[in-house]
Amino acid sequence: GLLALFIPVLGYGVAIGLDISCGCLGKADLSSLPQAIVRDLLLLTLAGALLRPSSPVFPVLKE
Repeated sequence: GLLALFIPVLGYGVAIGLDISCGCLGKADLSSLPQAIVRDLLLLTLAGALLRPSSPVFPVLKE
């Protein structure tokens, strides 16, 4: 849920031209907001795949 809320915030930052590359976190610092959006969309997609009840990621073996 938090990713779904955070992605539009990142999009707003891109829309207004916000630059967050301050170098404060060293190598862990994000290089750009568009990359953060892509990363968050990937994480949201993976989370959605794990939460879908119709096709389990780890199927239960029947005896």
